[in-house]
Amino acid sequence: MRAHTLRRCLFVGTSLAGLALAACGTRSSYGARPTSSAATERVAPSPRDGSTEYARCISQSRWESCLTATIPGPGSPSPARVAEVRGALERGCLGGDARACYVHTLSVLTNLSDAGIRDAVRTRLEGACERGVADACAVLGMLQQSGSLAAADTSSRELCERACERGSAHGCTCLAGIVLAHARGADDLARARALYRQACSAGSALACRTQGGVVGVGRRVERQLASDDAGTPESGGGQSVRGLLAPSVIREVVLQHMQEDVGACFDATLAFAPFVEGRVLLRFVIGPEGAVLGAQTVIDLPSFPFIETGECIAAHVRTWLFPAPARGGVVTVNYPFNLIPE
Repeated sequence: MRAHTLRRCLFVGTSLAGLALAACGTRSSYGARPTSSAATERVAPSPRDGSTEYARCISQSRWESCLTATIPGPGSPSPARVAEVRGALERGCLGGDARACYVHTLSVLTNLSDAGIRDAVRTRLEGACERGVADACAVLGMLQQSGSLAAADTSSRELCERACERGSAHGCTCLAGIVLAHARGADDLARARALYRQACSAGSALACRTQGGVVGVGRRVERQLASDDAGTPESGGGQSVRGLLAPSVIREVVLQHMQEDVGACFDATLAFAPFVEGRVLLRFVIGPEGAVLGAQTVIDLPSFPFIETGECIAAHVRTWLFPAPARGGVVTVNYPFNLIPE
C-alpha cells in the first residue's frame, strides 16, 4: 500500500459562517487509527524494485512498468528518471502505440483543475479508446461521469459499457456505479452487485472495496439526500433540524474509519491512477438510532476526478454506526475528504 495524506474537515451547520470547525487535521500514511485530529503517523510502503521497472520500461517498452517506475516510495526515482520514463511513454504514444498514450495519461493525471491538462487528457484518452484500448474508454467514461472533463460526444455510460464488454475491470466498475446511481428496484441493484463482482474478479481493487457496501443499510432513504431539506454545502443545509448530534461526535466516528475505509478506497484508486488527487464530498443521513440510512457522493467541482472513489467511501459509510441523535429524528451531514497521495 502507498502512503497517502487524508486531510479532512467536518462541515456541519445552518449557515456558511459556522461550517468550518477549528480542529481540521492532517494524517499521513496507512496503518493505525489516529488518536487525535492532528495525529501524524508514517508507515513505510511495501518495498518496490524501481530499478527493475525502469529497465523494463526503457528497454522493453513495457508501459505499465513505466507507470510503476514513477511512483514515489523507498528509493524514490529522481526527477530526471521520472522525466526520462515519461519521455519514453510520450515517444511510444507519438509512435502510434495507443497503450502508451493511455499509460502516459495516467502518469500525469492529477486533479484536472487546469483546462490545458483537461484537454490533453481528453484528447489522449479519446484517441486510445478509438484505437481499441478498453481501459482508456473506461477512464474517459469515469472522468466524464464525475464532471471532470467537458462533455464529449459519447456518454459516460456508453463508454463504460463498451469498456466492460471488452473486458476492462475499470469499465465494469464505472458501469456498476452508474447502474447503482439510477437504480429503481431490486433488478437494478442485483445488476450493480453483479457488475461489481465481475470487476473485482477482473482485477479492480476499487470494485472489490466497493461491493461490500452496495446493499448498505438500505437505499430506502437515498432519495431523501437529494431533497430540499438536505440542502447543499453552499446553501448551508448541513444538518437536519429534526435531530441533533455534536460535530465533534460525528468527527470522532469518522476518524475511527479514516484509514480502514476511506484510506482503503483511496489506495484502491491509486493502484491504477497513482498521482490523482482532489476532494471527495459525501452527504449522509444518520438515523434516530445512529445507523446511517443513506450516503452518496456530491459532485462539487472542482472535485476528485473519479466519482467511483466517492462511491466506494459511501458504500463503507453506509455501514457506520453513530451515537443516537438527541431529540430523535435524523441528522444530515456534508463531509469533505481531501485526498492527496504522498
